[in-house]
Amino acid sequence: MDYSHPALLWLRRRGQNLGILRPFVRAYRKAFAIGYEQKFDEVMLGQISLGDVVWDIGANVGYFTGKFAAAVGTSGNVVAFEPAPWTFEELQKSQGAGGNIKLENLALADFDGEADFHVAPDGADPTNGLFSARPDAVTRKVKVLRGDTYRSAHLDMTPNRIKIDVEGYEYEVLRGLQETLKVEQLRSIFIEVHFLVLTERKMPEAPTKIADILRENGFGVEWADSGHIIASRLTKTN
Repeated sequence: MDYSHPALLWLRRRGQNLGILRPFVRAYRKAFAIGYEQKFDEVMLGQISLGDVVWDIGANVGYFTGKFAAAVGTSGNVVAFEPAPWTFEELQKSQGAGGNIKLENLALADFDGEADFHVAPDGADPTNGLFSARPDAVTRKVKVLRGDTYRSAHLDMTPNRIKIDVEGYEYEVLRGLQETLKVEQLRSIFIEVHFLVLTERKMPEAPTKIADILRENGFGVEWADSGHIIASRLTKTN
């Protein structure tokens, strides 16, 4: 099912407005024993190969970073991007330094510079990000780069796979990867689409734009579930 279709986006917004979307999703998963993100996680990890370079955009404390590092082996590399200061400290503790993991304390978006980053008072909220509706959020300045800017300075870290989980800024991350998306060695992109945050940001059509960007750059788009995209490079035919 294409969850970025305008009709389904309209239905999702109606369900959110009526307060019935979340209870419905919880009941569906319970009835069919579907673990949240289960298929997405399995497919994502199953596509990563020895020797790959994986970008973990929105690494948080490194749950996937470590799994990616094991999957790519010593011949591959993982670049973990995490802008939140407190979370980055936890990421450093969990993953250490050196080896096949490179940790970057910055956010990827569609510009180069600085931005306000909003964090919970205790620093531990996994929904910390460039956007926050929390009235008690603490604002800090963080470094921001386009993915294309980062890649041009680290061509040896050109990605084969990219995971994006950035709490409602996935559209901006893709806009900052316009040149990288055209590189043939990039074969898979895995995105968590935060519909609710995008709606709160007055960007309800962003999921459709995300899917369009991927298709325009030669990727087939599959929805693993109602919130996760698996995009795979299509094989060219003569």
